Amino acid sequence: ANGALGVIHSVSIDGLEPDTLYHYRVGGPGAWSKDYTFRTGPEDGCSVFRFVALGDNRGDTGSAPSTHWNPILNEALSHGPSFILNTGDLVKDGDDDKQWAQFLEASGDGIGHTPLMPSLGNHDDDKIDGDGASYNQLFSLPRNTYSGSEDYYYFRYGDALFVALSTATFMGGVTQFAEQAKWLDELFTNEPATWRFVYFHHPPYTGTVDLFGIEVDNIAHPPNELGQNSALVPIFDKHHVDIVFNGHNHFYQRFEPMCCGGGADEGVPTGDPSTGTMYIITGGAGALTYDLSFIGLDIMDLLCGVTGSVHCDGRHHFVLIEINGLDLTAKVYTTASQLLGNEEENIELIDEFTIHKEGPEDPCAPTAADPEPDVSDASSDAAATEDVTPAEDVGPAPEIDSGPTTPETTAELPQPPPTEPPVEEETPPGAAPGVEIGSDPGGTSKKSSGCTGSGEPISSLFLVALGLIVARRLRAPAV
Repeated sequence: ANGALGVIHSVSIDGLEPDTLYHYRVGGPGAWSKDYTFRTGPEDGCSVFRFVALGDNRGDTGSAPSTHWNPILNEALSHGPSFILNTGDLVKDGDDDKQWAQFLEASGDGIGHTPLMPSLGNHDDDKIDGDGASYNQLFSLPRNTYSGSEDYYYFRYGDALFVALSTATFMGGVTQFAEQAKWLDELFTNEPATWRFVYFHHPPYTGTVDLFGIEVDNIAHPPNELGQNSALVPIFDKHHVDIVFNGHNHFYQRFEPMCCGGGADEGVPTGDPSTGTMYIITGGAGALTYDLSFIGLDIMDLLCGVTGSVHCDGRHHFVLIEINGLDLTAKVYTTASQLLGNEEENIELIDEFTIHKEGPEDPCAPTAADPEPDVSDASSDAAATEDVTPAEDVGPAPEIDSGPTTPETTAELPQPPPTEPPVEEETPPGAAPGVEIGSDPGGTSKKSSGCTGSGEPISSLFLVALGLIVARRLRAPAV
């Protein structure tokens, strides 16, 4: 691989069982890593799961990673997500392979257990397109059917589709990004799913700082900066994408459901998830954020004064989403690590919302048991002749210990106990703990075709990134 990335190993694994915890090690004789684990995706579309969305974890000056990234990552992982979506700008200069190596070191063991699903930011791009780029060498991602590259891709988890687009590369077509838009249109047409999520770097809609009619771009990047809206937004509308996650601007901003804005810089608010797509900017995972309240300047009020914007915050943060059948619950937390220190007092629930999908029948609802036959009717021949013996009283059902719940505060990422390689036993799968649903007036219903399809495990696709962390740290020989 490029320079400081050294040698990269990519391993494909098949024949895995769904919703199962697997152990693995990397290395070679005499230099094995410690025990790592990953859990495969659920078998059906009704299993509860969580994921995190965050982005812009890059450093601000020089080549060093942000000192905020590791604590923010560990804090997000403490909530037990199945994977993390990253909206881009993982490093400051994608052309510097040393920064990618430092990104791995700064990520610690976290992404050795939980897949990190990246998208390309403008800072991540380098002078080489495609497989020769450090981003593409580092991550082993699905290849799309149009460019054959990993720059934009999708995966299914449960009954949800997750699509990473690239606003840093492959901008071609009759209009900007028309090629990616055509691929996305065909994907959504051929891959039905109850939930659809898209994530990429440059936001279609965002607030800007306007001073006396002049936009101040060095404080906040403008909406539709690359002219992507005319190609992408109509596809989001056509296939009713639930949430679009973006980064680029280093703050949190949520828009109410929007529709039918076409190529304009502003969308048309609908106020209803059944008729619009929610746009969320989450760029607070490490790079300098726009929280200047400590000097008495609140620029977030200016940024929030744009059509459809309902919530803004300038602090470091991440977005936690839980999917439970036809219900989505979102919670947005500021993190302990902020510009002026790392204190638990900085953690705050700053936003929450719910989406409930309505359908003719909830396919994830428990199936009612058949009623017991009525044996009290003496006119029945069976009741008159059969000797009905009362069932033996076996007492109350035993209580089931569901195990500890996932903490909602900062915690060190738990590590599995050390074992000797190879680890062959399987740890019984455990259900992810639920997220408390807040009462949010914005949580409304939307139409749905129901819970269809089965999920494909994603973990094996990303073992290259996970193994590289340990291989680099151990300086293990190639195997």
